[in-house]
Amino acid sequence: MSRATKRRAHREAQKAAKRGEAPRIEQHIELANPQTENFAAFVVANAQQCERVAKPGTGHGKTVVICGAGPSLVDHAAEYCPLGDEVWGCNSAATWLYNNGHKITHALTVDQQPHMIEEWYDAPPLHYLLASTAHPHLADYLRDKGRDITFFHNFVGIKGPPVIMCKCGHDENTHPAGCCVQCDCDMYDE
Repeated sequence: MSRATKRRAHREAQKAAKRGEAPRIEQHIELANPQTENFAAFVVANAQQCERVAKPGTGHGKTVVICGAGPSLVDHAAEYCPLGDEVWGCNSAATWLYNNGHKITHALTVDQQPHMIEEWYDAPPLHYLLASTAHPHLADYLRDKGRDITFFHNFVGIKGPPVIMCKCGHDENTHPAGCCVQCDCDMYDE
């Protein structure tokens, strides 16, 4: 926002306050993800290769320290990482913790951008937790490196119904009357 726009907004807010009114807000922030339209395709592609999905309760009784890649990581990692049964590093925090000798057990991302391959290029020997909406190239890359991957569902930003996979590996949302339109299987047959 320009200085002139800020000054104008400030003056308008002061006038509204003198009149006993709430200031009129003319601008708003809308968060957008450039990969939103690809989420369903990413979920389907990851489901084809998925061997493990996070299950509720598997960490029951454990202390988990989750580290983000913010500026305080350098100052506080040595203090907090030893306290966790598990230490999860988000995005580049995972490689930073590993490369700097801190306790780290898991790498975690919900990022759908292909650049995550660059952030995890070294792919340290950790357990990787990937959102089902992560770019499928990241899962392929980690699998090629022999890394252990668990998927979890992150529906933030998904428009429409969640992608639910049937036994044939296709999206149940494409199954009118219980028959898969992609491979013609009967999704209810055992």
